[in-house]
Amino acid sequence: MEIVPDPVAAVVLTLPFAFTATFLWLVLFRPMVAYLEERRAVSANALAEAAHLNEGAARRTAEIEQRLSGARETAGVARRDARARAQKREAAILAEARAESDKKVAAALAALTTDRAVASAVLKGQAGELGREMSRQILGREV
Repeated sequence: MEIVPDPVAAVVLTLPFAFTATFLWLVLFRPMVAYLEERRAVSANALAEAAHLNEGAARRTAEIEQRLSGARETAGVARRDARARAQKREAAILAEARAESDKKVAAALAALTTDRAVASAVLKGQAGELGREMSRQILGREV
């Protein structure tokens, strides 16, 4: 058994391998490598464009958030002012209603006081007369 290969057999086997490798490189591998390189370039461009769009969106979002913050502050000030005006108006209405009700209560108290005085006078007159009438009936004579 010989360890050294036969040079003619090595050349005969190397030629079809070299031809096949060259053919595969030209027909299959080079177009596939070009396609993969083109795909990588398209992906890189898409990623760069997406990053650019994300930066623009972040900028617009920050701008909109700033405008919203200003609008919220303006709305808060408007609400506070409206609430203060409403509370002042409420206080004025309540004060007016209390004054009117105090007048009505005072008038009713005055009417009750005069009615009480009239009723008291009438009752005092009737008490004397009732007392004489009861004495006349009990004693059977005029008192």
